[in-house]
Amino acid sequence: MFRSSRSLCTLTVLASAVLLGACSTGTPILKRNPQVAASPDKVSAQLAEAADRASVALETLAAVEQARSPGIAVAPIENAPPELRRAITVNWVGPVDVVTRTLADRAGYAFNIIGNTPVTPVVVSIDVENKPVIDVLRNIGLQLGMRADIRVDATRRLVEIHYAPNTGVGG
Repeated sequence: MFRSSRSLCTLTVLASAVLLGACSTGTPILKRNPQVAASPDKVSAQLAEAADRASVALETLAAVEQARSPGIAVAPIENAPPELRRAITVNWVGPVDVVTRTLADRAGYAFNIIGNTPVTPVVVSIDVENKPVIDVLRNIGLQLGMRADIRVDATRRLVEIHYAPNTGVGG
């Protein structure tokens, strides 16, 4: 009797395996069309294109500004406090306020804007590697030309942009 129940169990397992095996197609299922997470819509493509054009325009403005005020030989500032002599690397093309505030923060200085900010943002181009913060601020000041000044007060630990008053249509 023990033998017949064992045979019955074996027979049941084999029958189940055969029946379940018959359900299989035998060939692996291949997806011919992979699912795309998200295809860009027309609005997103237009926004990306507009952002690219704006970036190119900012780079062009910065190049024009550098051409208007060519490189000036200036002596290094030897008596600057240690936090302003800290070496930094910056690659920036854009509004002067943003990069100047970032440099002030890196030096542990407060940032302030004096005067009326122009309607059209003043654009600067900075591409320096391992240069002191004070030299980068000087570079920005030279690019500003007559439109504004960068002032650094080490005793009050303050960096300021002083915008020149608007004197007319081209001002």
